[in-house]
Amino acid sequence: MENHPDNRRLSQDIDADENGFRGVLALGRLQDGLRDLRRNGPGFAHFACLHDISMAAISITVALLIVPGDLFGAGADKGFEADILVFTLFAAASFLIFRPYRSLWRYTSLSDLVSILIVSTVVTVCYLVTDRSVGSLSVAEWGTYINAWLLMVVLMGGPRVAARLVAAPNLRKETVGRNDDVALLLLGAGDATELFLRALRRDPESRFRVVGIVDEMGANFRRSIHGIEVLGSPADLEAVVQKLERKGKRPSRLVVTEEHLSPAALKSMLDEAERLGLKLSRIPRLTELRADVDRRIEIKPIAIEDLLGRPQTLLDRGSMRDLCNGARVLVTGAGGTIGSELVRQISAFSPAEIVLVDNSEFHLYG
Repeated sequence: MENHPDNRRLSQDIDADENGFRGVLALGRLQDGLRDLRRNGPGFAHFACLHDISMAAISITVALLIVPGDLFGAGADKGFEADILVFTLFAAASFLIFRPYRSLWRYTSLSDLVSILIVSTVVTVCYLVTDRSVGSLSVAEWGTYINAWLLMVVLMGGPRVAARLVAAPNLRKETVGRNDDVALLLLGAGDATELFLRALRRDPESRFRVVGIVDEMGANFRRSIHGIEVLGSPADLEAVVQKLERKGKRPSRLVVTEEHLSPAALKSMLDEAERLGLKLSRIPRLTELRADVDRRIEIKPIAIEDLLGRPQTLLDRGSMRDLCNGARVLVTGAGGTIGSELVRQISAFSPAEIVLVDNSEFHLYG
Protein backbone atom coordinates (compact mmCIF):
# COMPACT_ATOMS: atom_id res chain seq x y z
CA MET A 1 0.00 0.00 0.00
CA GLU A 2 2.90 2.32 0.73
CA ASN A 3 4.12 1.95 -2.89
CA HIS A 4 0.77 2.82 -4.42
CA PRO A 5 1.20 5.46 -7.19
CA ASP A 6 -1.30 7.78 -5.53
CA ASN A 7 0.60 7.64 -2.24
CA ARG A 8 3.90 8.41 -3.96
CA ARG A 9 2.29 11.31 -5.82
CA LEU A 10 0.81 12.66 -2.58
CA SER A 11 4.21 12.43 -0.88
CA GLN A 12 5.84 14.28 -3.77
CA ASP A 13 3.18 16.98 -3.61
CA ILE A 14 3.78 17.42 0.14
CA ASP A 15 7.54 17.66 -0.39
CA ALA A 16 7.01 20.22 -3.15
CA ASP A 17 4.73 22.26 -0.91
CA GLU A 18 7.29 22.18 1.93
CA ASN A 19 10.11 23.20 -0.42
CA GLY A 20 7.93 25.96 -1.82
CA PHE A 21 7.14 27.16 1.68
CA ARG A 22 10.83 27.23 2.58
CA GLY A 23 11.55 29.16 -0.60
CA VAL A 24 8.83 31.70 0.15
CA LEU A 25 10.10 32.02 3.74
CA ALA A 26 13.68 32.64 2.59
CA LEU A 27 12.46 35.16 0.00
CA GLY A 28 10.40 36.90 2.67
CA ARG A 29 13.42 37.18 4.99
CA LEU A 30 15.48 38.49 2.08
CA GLN A 31 12.91 41.21 1.44
CA ASP A 32 12.76 42.00 5.16
CA GLY A 33 16.54 42.41 5.18
CA LEU A 34 16.42 44.86 2.27
CA ARG A 35 13.63 46.86 3.94
CA ASP A 36 15.60 46.85 7.19
CA LEU A 37 18.62 48.43 5.52
CA ARG A 38 16.51 51.01 3.68
CA ARG A 39 14.50 51.91 6.77
CA ASN A 40 17.48 52.52 9.04
CA GLY A 41 19.24 54.83 6.58
CA PRO A 42 23.02 55.10 6.20
CA GLY A 43 24.78 53.87 9.31
CA PHE A 44 27.05 51.26 10.79
CA ALA A 45 24.75 48.41 9.69
CA HIS A 46 25.32 49.42 6.06
CA PHE A 47 29.07 49.55 6.60
CA ALA A 48 29.00 46.13 8.30
CA CYS A 49 26.94 44.63 5.48
CA LEU A 50 29.28 46.03 2.80
CA HIS A 51 32.25 44.86 4.86
CA ASP A 52 30.88 41.30 5.06
CA ILE A 53 30.12 41.19 1.33
CA SER A 54 33.62 42.47 0.56
CA MET A 55 35.15 39.86 2.86
CA ALA A 56 33.18 37.15 1.08
CA ALA A 57 34.49 38.32 -2.30
CA ILE A 58 38.05 38.42 -0.96
CA SER A 59 37.62 34.95 0.59
CA ILE A 60 36.66 33.23 -2.66
CA THR A 61 39.29 35.17 -4.62
CA VAL A 62 42.10 34.13 -2.29
CA ALA A 63 40.73 30.56 -2.10
CA LEU A 64 40.82 30.28 -5.89
CA LEU A 65 44.38 31.59 -5.96
CA ILE A 66 45.52 29.20 -3.23
CA VAL A 67 43.99 26.19 -5.00
CA PRO A 68 44.12 27.35 -8.64
CA GLY A 69 42.82 24.22 -10.41
CA ASP A 70 42.33 25.18 -14.08
CA LEU A 71 42.86 28.86 -13.28
CA PHE A 72 45.45 29.29 -16.04
CA GLY A 73 43.74 27.15 -18.67
CA ALA A 74 41.79 28.31 -21.68
CA GLY A 75 38.74 30.35 -20.70
CA ALA A 76 39.76 30.28 -17.07
CA ASP A 77 39.37 34.04 -16.70
CA LYS A 78 35.62 33.81 -17.35
CA GLY A 79 35.28 30.88 -14.95
CA PHE A 80 37.29 32.77 -12.32
CA GLU A 81 35.02 35.81 -12.55
CA ALA A 82 31.90 33.62 -12.54
CA ASP A 83 33.01 31.84 -9.34
CA ILE A 84 33.62 35.15 -7.56
CA LEU A 85 30.27 36.57 -8.73
CA VAL A 86 28.24 33.50 -7.74
CA PHE A 87 29.89 33.19 -4.30
CA THR A 88 29.46 36.90 -3.60
CA LEU A 89 25.79 36.88 -4.63
CA PHE A 90 25.11 33.90 -2.37
CA ALA A 91 26.91 35.73 0.44
CA ALA A 92 24.92 38.97 -0.07
CA ALA A 93 21.62 37.04 -0.07
CA SER A 94 22.61 35.06 3.05
CA PHE A 95 23.62 38.22 4.90
CA LEU A 96 20.22 39.79 4.17
CA ILE A 97 18.49 36.63 5.42
CA PHE A 98 20.57 35.99 8.57
CA ARG A 99 21.57 39.66 9.15
CA PRO A 100 24.89 39.25 10.98
CA TYR A 101 25.55 42.93 10.28
CA ARG A 102 22.98 43.99 12.91
CA SER A 103 25.13 43.07 15.92
CA LEU A 104 27.27 45.72 17.59
CA TRP A 105 30.91 44.79 17.10
CA ARG A 106 32.06 46.12 20.46
CA TYR A 107 29.70 43.63 22.15
CA THR A 108 30.60 40.66 19.96
CA SER A 109 29.70 37.43 21.77
CA LEU A 110 29.91 33.70 21.16
CA SER A 111 26.43 33.73 19.62
CA ASP A 112 27.61 36.30 17.03
CA LEU A 113 30.55 34.09 16.07
CA VAL A 114 28.25 31.07 15.83
CA SER A 115 26.03 33.12 13.49
CA ILE A 116 29.07 33.83 11.30
CA LEU A 117 29.89 30.10 11.22
CA ILE A 118 26.32 29.31 10.14
CA VAL A 119 26.11 31.93 7.41
CA SER A 120 29.57 30.99 6.10
CA THR A 121 28.53 27.35 5.95
CA VAL A 122 25.30 28.19 4.13
CA VAL A 123 27.14 30.31 1.56
CA THR A 124 29.82 27.68 0.99
CA VAL A 125 27.31 24.82 0.64
CA CYS A 126 25.15 26.80 -1.82
CA TYR A 127 28.24 27.69 -3.83
CA LEU A 128 29.47 24.07 -3.78
CA VAL A 129 26.14 22.70 -5.02
CA THR A 130 25.91 25.30 -7.79
CA ASP A 131 29.54 24.85 -8.73
CA ARG A 132 29.27 21.06 -9.00
CA SER A 133 26.10 21.41 -11.07
CA VAL A 134 27.81 23.61 -13.68
CA GLY A 135 31.34 22.29 -13.29
CA SER A 136 32.27 23.07 -16.89
CA LEU A 137 32.15 26.82 -16.13
CA SER A 138 34.05 26.67 -12.82
CA VAL A 139 37.75 26.58 -11.99
CA ALA A 140 37.25 25.65 -8.32
CA GLU A 141 38.62 22.49 -6.73
CA TRP A 142 37.48 20.75 -3.53
CA GLY A 143 40.16 22.58 -1.55
CA THR A 144 38.69 25.87 -2.75
CA TYR A 145 35.47 25.31 -0.81
CA ILE A 146 37.26 24.60 2.47
CA ASN A 147 39.62 27.55 2.09
CA ALA A 148 36.76 29.89 1.15
CA TRP A 149 34.80 28.82 4.25
CA LEU A 150 37.79 29.25 6.58
CA LEU A 151 38.74 32.62 5.10
CA MET A 152 35.19 33.89 5.32
CA VAL A 153 34.92 32.94 8.99
CA VAL A 154 38.26 34.58 9.81
CA LEU A 155 37.73 37.75 7.74
CA MET A 156 34.23 38.31 9.11
CA GLY A 157 34.89 37.29 12.70
CA GLY A 158 38.37 38.78 13.07
CA PRO A 159 37.39 42.48 12.88
CA ARG A 160 34.50 41.88 15.27
CA VAL A 161 36.72 40.21 17.86
CA ALA A 162 39.32 42.97 17.41
CA ALA A 163 36.65 45.64 17.95
CA ARG A 164 35.53 43.85 21.12
CA LEU A 165 39.11 43.74 22.45
CA VAL A 166 39.75 47.40 21.61
CA ALA A 167 36.47 48.62 23.12
CA ALA A 168 36.81 46.60 26.33
CA PRO A 169 39.62 47.30 28.81
CA ASN A 170 42.36 44.71 29.13
CA LEU A 171 41.01 42.35 31.79
CA ARG A 172 44.45 40.88 32.41
CA LYS A 173 45.99 44.24 33.22
CA GLU A 174 46.86 44.63 36.87
CA THR A 175 45.23 47.69 38.39
CA VAL A 176 47.38 49.92 40.59
CA GLY A 177 45.98 49.94 44.09
CA ARG A 178 45.34 53.32 45.70
CA ASN A 179 45.82 53.96 49.37
CA ASP A 180 42.14 54.71 49.93
CA ASP A 181 40.82 51.73 47.95
CA VAL A 182 38.58 49.30 49.83
CA ALA A 183 40.20 45.85 49.70
CA LEU A 184 37.71 43.08 49.00
CA LEU A 185 37.91 39.33 49.50
CA LEU A 186 35.27 37.59 47.38
CA LEU A 187 33.35 34.53 48.56
CA GLY A 188 32.45 32.50 45.49
CA ALA A 189 34.19 31.48 42.27
CA GLY A 190 31.25 31.24 39.87
CA ASP A 191 29.74 33.24 37.04
CA ALA A 192 28.64 36.10 39.31
CA THR A 193 32.25 36.57 40.47
CA GLU A 194 33.49 36.73 36.89
CA LEU A 195 30.82 39.30 35.96
CA PHE A 196 31.60 41.38 39.04
CA LEU A 197 35.33 41.42 38.31
CA ARG A 198 34.69 42.40 34.71
CA ALA A 199 32.34 45.21 35.73
CA LEU A 200 34.83 46.40 38.34
CA ARG A 201 37.62 46.66 35.77
CA ARG A 202 35.35 48.66 33.48
CA ASP A 203 34.55 51.24 36.15
CA PRO A 204 37.45 53.72 36.22
CA GLU A 205 36.02 55.49 39.29
CA SER A 206 35.59 52.36 41.38
CA ARG A 207 37.14 52.55 44.86
CA PHE A 208 37.16 48.78 45.33
CA ARG A 209 40.15 46.48 44.84
CA VAL A 210 39.79 42.70 44.88
CA VAL A 211 42.74 41.01 46.62
CA GLY A 212 41.61 37.39 46.50
CA ILE A 213 38.83 34.85 46.13
CA VAL A 214 37.56 32.20 48.51
CA ASP A 215 35.79 29.32 46.74
CA GLU A 216 32.79 28.09 48.71
CA MET A 217 33.18 24.64 47.11
CA GLY A 218 36.95 24.47 47.63
CA ALA A 219 37.45 22.93 44.18
CA ASN A 220 39.29 25.77 42.43
CA PHE A 221 42.23 26.28 44.78
CA ARG A 222 45.18 28.15 43.20
CA ARG A 223 43.24 28.81 40.02
CA SER A 224 42.41 32.38 39.01
CA ILE A 225 39.62 34.49 37.50
CA HIS A 226 40.79 37.53 35.53
CA GLY A 227 44.11 37.38 37.34
CA ILE A 228 42.62 37.15 40.86
CA GLU A 229 43.76 33.98 42.60
CA VAL A 230 41.50 31.55 44.48
CA LEU A 231 43.26 31.37 47.85
CA GLY A 232 41.27 28.67 49.62
CA SER A 233 37.88 27.61 50.98
CA PRO A 234 35.73 29.20 53.72
CA ALA A 235 37.38 26.84 56.22
CA ASP A 236 40.71 28.52 55.38
CA LEU A 237 39.37 32.08 55.80
CA GLU A 238 41.53 32.98 58.80
CA ALA A 239 44.69 31.66 57.10
CA VAL A 240 43.79 33.51 53.90
CA VAL A 241 43.33 36.81 55.75
CA GLN A 242 46.65 36.34 57.57
CA LYS A 243 48.43 35.56 54.30
CA LEU A 244 47.03 38.69 52.66
CA GLU A 245 47.92 40.76 55.73
CA ARG A 246 51.56 39.65 55.46
CA LYS A 247 51.54 40.88 51.86
CA GLY A 248 50.08 44.24 52.87
CA LYS A 249 46.73 43.41 51.23
CA ARG A 250 44.53 42.77 54.24
CA PRO A 251 40.87 42.91 53.14
CA SER A 252 38.38 45.07 54.98
CA ARG A 253 35.31 43.38 53.53
CA LEU A 254 34.24 39.84 52.73
CA VAL A 255 31.87 40.06 49.77
CA VAL A 256 29.43 37.25 48.97
CA THR A 257 29.02 36.78 45.22
CA GLU A 258 26.94 33.59 45.30
CA GLU A 259 23.19 34.24 45.31
CA HIS A 260 22.15 30.80 46.53
CA LEU A 261 24.27 30.53 49.67
CA SER A 262 22.11 29.01 52.43
CA PRO A 263 21.10 31.16 55.43
CA ALA A 264 23.00 28.80 57.77
CA ALA A 265 26.20 29.14 55.73
CA LEU A 266 25.68 32.89 55.51
CA LYS A 267 25.24 33.16 59.29
CA SER A 268 28.41 31.11 59.79
CA MET A 269 30.35 33.41 57.46
CA LEU A 270 28.92 36.46 59.26
CA ASP A 271 30.22 35.20 62.61
CA GLU A 272 33.62 34.33 61.13
CA ALA A 273 33.89 37.69 59.37
CA GLU A 274 33.11 39.60 62.56
CA ARG A 275 35.68 37.53 64.47
CA LEU A 276 38.33 38.48 61.90
CA GLY A 277 37.32 42.14 61.80
CA LEU A 278 35.76 42.00 58.34
CA LYS A 279 32.48 43.49 57.22
CA LEU A 280 30.27 41.01 55.37
CA SER A 281 28.61 42.39 52.23
CA ARG A 282 27.18 41.09 49.00
CA ILE A 283 27.17 42.22 45.39
CA PRO A 284 23.88 43.43 43.89
CA ARG A 285 21.86 40.66 42.33
CA LEU A 286 21.75 40.74 38.53
CA THR A 287 17.94 40.71 38.58
CA GLU A 288 17.57 43.69 40.92
CA LEU A 289 15.76 46.69 39.44
CA ARG A 290 16.87 50.15 40.44
CA ALA A 291 15.09 53.46 40.08
CA ASP A 292 18.29 55.41 39.39
CA VAL A 293 20.55 55.17 36.38
CA ASP A 294 23.87 55.25 38.25
CA ARG A 295 26.16 52.61 36.74
CA ARG A 296 28.77 52.71 39.50
CA ILE A 297 29.72 49.45 41.20
CA GLU A 298 27.91 49.18 44.53
CA ILE A 299 28.51 46.77 47.41
CA LYS A 300 25.50 46.18 49.66
CA PRO A 301 25.38 45.01 53.29
CA ILE A 302 23.93 41.61 54.07
CA ALA A 303 20.17 42.03 54.41
CA ILE A 304 18.28 40.45 57.27
CA GLU A 305 16.20 38.36 54.83
CA ASP A 306 19.45 36.83 53.54
CA LEU A 307 20.09 35.42 57.02
CA LEU A 308 16.49 34.44 57.72
CA GLY A 309 15.93 32.65 54.43
CA ARG A 310 12.44 34.23 54.25
CA PRO A 311 10.92 37.67 53.56
CA GLN A 312 11.53 40.25 56.26
CA THR A 313 8.69 40.82 58.73
CA LEU A 314 7.25 44.33 58.52
CA LEU A 315 7.99 46.42 61.61
CA ASP A 316 5.64 48.74 63.49
CA ARG A 317 7.68 51.85 62.79
CA GLY A 318 5.15 54.13 64.45
CA SER A 319 5.63 52.42 67.82
CA MET A 320 9.41 52.32 67.28
CA ARG A 321 9.44 56.07 66.64
CA ASP A 322 7.42 56.73 69.79
CA LEU A 323 9.87 54.59 71.78
CA CYS A 324 13.08 56.17 70.45
CA ASN A 325 12.12 59.78 69.78
CA GLY A 326 13.92 62.03 72.27
CA ALA A 327 15.19 59.05 74.29
CA ARG A 328 18.73 58.06 75.27
CA VAL A 329 19.48 54.71 73.55
CA LEU A 330 22.28 52.25 74.37
CA VAL A 331 23.27 49.78 71.62
CA THR A 332 25.58 46.90 72.58
CA GLY A 333 27.63 45.19 69.88
CA ALA A 334 27.21 48.36 67.84
CA GLY A 335 30.28 47.63 65.71
CA GLY A 336 28.89 44.42 64.26
CA THR A 337 26.74 43.97 61.18
CA ILE A 338 23.44 43.73 63.08
CA GLY A 339 24.41 46.34 65.66
CA SER A 340 25.44 48.90 63.06
CA GLU A 341 22.15 48.35 61.21
CA LEU A 342 20.25 48.94 64.46
CA VAL A 343 22.16 52.18 64.99
CA ARG A 344 21.33 53.30 61.48
CA GLN A 345 17.62 52.65 61.89
CA ILE A 346 17.40 54.13 65.40
CA SER A 347 19.12 57.30 64.17
CA ALA A 348 16.20 57.90 61.81
CA PHE A 349 13.81 58.14 64.81
CA SER A 350 15.53 61.28 66.27
CA PRO A 351 16.80 59.96 69.64
CA ALA A 352 18.29 62.49 72.06
CA GLU A 353 21.48 60.45 72.36
CA ILE A 354 22.89 57.10 71.14
CA VAL A 355 25.58 55.35 73.15
CA LEU A 356 27.59 52.75 71.21
CA VAL A 357 29.22 49.85 73.07
CA ASP A 358 31.41 47.13 71.55
CA ASN A 359 34.33 45.01 72.72
CA SER A 360 36.32 46.03 69.61
CA GLU A 361 37.41 49.63 69.20
CA PHE A 362 38.32 48.83 65.58
CA HIS A 363 34.70 47.85 64.87
CA LEU A 364 33.33 51.04 66.41
CA TYR A 365 35.48 53.23 64.21
CA GLY A 366 35.42 50.96 61.12
